[in-house]
Amino acid sequence: MRLVPVRLSLALTLALTGVVMVPGTSIGETTKVKAAGSSGSYKWKPKARTIAAGDKVLWKNPTSTDHTITAYSSNWNEDVRLDPNQRLRLKFARAGTYLYRCKLHSTLNDGECSGMCGKVNVN
Repeated sequence: MRLVPVRLSLALTLALTGVVMVPGTSIGETTKVKAAGSSGSYKWKPKARTIAAGDKVLWKNPTSTDHTITAYSSNWNEDVRLDPNQRLRLKFARAGTYLYRCKLHSTLNDGECSGMCGKVNVN
């Protein structure tokens, strides 16, 4: 039987442990966004998220009122109502900027959103 020197064995163990412990970005991660505020001052928190292609966004509505996730950019088409305590998870497969708003708590004039507006940047 061949014995591995202790120093080499220790170096290999540390190297392998380092590789396993280094965090990386994995496809399919989920990023969270939630409705926040109160009547007259609702917002998406955070307002903007940057994710990798293939990742998901999970919207949560912990408020006591309904909200929508309504697309207002040409690269996607969503219009989903979120009741109180409801969630929505969507996967973004392609790079781009995806604009959305709550059509109940925002206004849209000439492509400019005011109020409860958000965006997802996908790299």
